[in-house]
Amino acid sequence: MKTQLTKIIFWFLLAVFILVVSEIMVSAVTELFEGSILFLLPLFVLFILGLALVLSVLKEKVEGPLRKFLLLTGASALGFFAGALLHNFFYALAELSAGITALNYIFQGLHVFFFFVAVPISPIGFLVGIVGSILLIYKNRKAIIK
Repeated sequence: MKTQLTKIIFWFLLAVFILVVSEIMVSAVTELFEGSILFLLPLFVLFILGLALVLSVLKEKVEGPLRKFLLLTGASALGFFAGALLHNFFYALAELSAGITALNYIFQGLHVFFFFVAVPISPIGFLVGIVGSILLIYKNRKAIIK
């Protein structure tokens, strides 16, 4: 990576992702975060760091496969937060429009689509981006040392 800022954002993004996954696992087993807005804070930080990573990569003009993996990592962080919010938004609209069949089907379809964006697609993309970026960083570091 070209600058220290991109490295810092990248590693903080990884740390916050681990925190978010841990928080989800803990809340699935216990009722620790039930009814608390504190549950959303790490997700919001993940979104901000994802946006910062995408902007940093575009500004620095990182090239090659590392650029693709870093952009995938940042975009997946953005997609996780946005997908979760839009999933809940369209679910609420589907519940409100239960009496209007056509509108209800549209909102149901949208809430299912954004659920899939938030739950399986974004985390898988994030993991692919993180692993690919780490491997390329490690490979470049070994090339520099030789």
